Amino acid sequence: MACHADHDLYELFPKRHFRCDCGVNNKFGNHQCQLSVPEKCHATNDENKYNHNFEGRYCRCNQLYNPSEEEETMYQCALCEDWFHERCIGNIPESIGEFESYICRNCVKNHPFIAIQDPKCSIGICRPGQTIHRWVGLAAAAEETNSASVDHITIDHAPPQPAQPATPATPATITTTATPATITTTATDKRKLDDCHVDGVEPSSKKAKLEDKDGAVCKRVHDILKDEDELMELFLEEGWRQKLCRCKQCGPRYEMDKIDFVLQEETTYEPEEDEDAGKSLMQIGMEQLSKMNRVEALDGLRMYQTLWDQIKPFLQTFQESGQVVTASDIQSFFDQRRREREEEKSRSA
Repeated sequence: MACHADHDLYELFPKRHFRCDCGVNNKFGNHQCQLSVPEKCHATNDENKYNHNFEGRYCRCNQLYNPSEEEETMYQCALCEDWFHERCIGNIPESIGEFESYICRNCVKNHPFIAIQDPKCSIGICRPGQTIHRWVGLAAAAEETNSASVDHITIDHAPPQPAQPATPATPATITTTATPATITTTATDKRKLDDCHVDGVEPSSKKAKLEDKDGAVCKRVHDILKDEDELMELFLEEGWRQKLCRCKQCGPRYEMDKIDFVLQEETTYEPEEDEDAGKSLMQIGMEQLSKMNRVEALDGLRMYQTLWDQIKPFLQTFQESGQVVTASDIQSFFDQRRREREEEKSRSA
């Protein structure tokens, strides 16, 4: 903290693939790091990426974050790691309230193959600058809401068949109706949730067209956006990483787009437990003192008493005059003590 005593500090939370800039030469102009870490003199941290979080701002609303005043729930995007207010996302149905991960609309737009046809993926449809107005996915369809329409999709999970001419729907295939406040789905051969395959709006007769030459089915969503300006936000349940599309077209895109980290579970950062939490400075000091040998402990106590006898009258002058003690005042005090010790050594030599 020696470098940042007079700085405003922002809470960034964990950042993926980011290295601390303390000690990096010429990173902050003429402000030299006081830690003087030699091995960092040649570091450049060129791969570090900075967004508005480094200015204390979060979400697409670009609002300043004040931890003492913020009361609303915020969700972190699993890709860009920015945080978003629930009010800016939209009304999240209770049926998907236990989702594990969230991916924002901008990241889905930049990496559309991340949106998958799977029960573990619920999709919120929105427009730029607006909240979610429509939901797609089995989990989302279970929630009836007055504030957003819901698309309930039930797909026959039979093995893919070669594409055939379109025929009228039968009771064993699909009948779907979506309205702003009600959901009606009829099928004489309904599947359990675990047996269902979530798709966009394509019937099973078209599924074979999504297969590549090796037979791997492309799992990314197709044709669920009704307008060109619509965007998708993803709400993903536990185990979603194993369900991501790895077909011949989508598989290489993870590494190309530098988001291959989503294919594996990431280690969750947890701060180390503070063993001294709740203890007073006196208790901590006495515990450390008990770990020293008797000679070192006595020398330490004498030095502490000497320092106290010197600094107490120095600070008392500020109290009497009503002045504020600054870092430069403290630095001047110790510089003066250092000069006095050097003079004593020169006289005794």
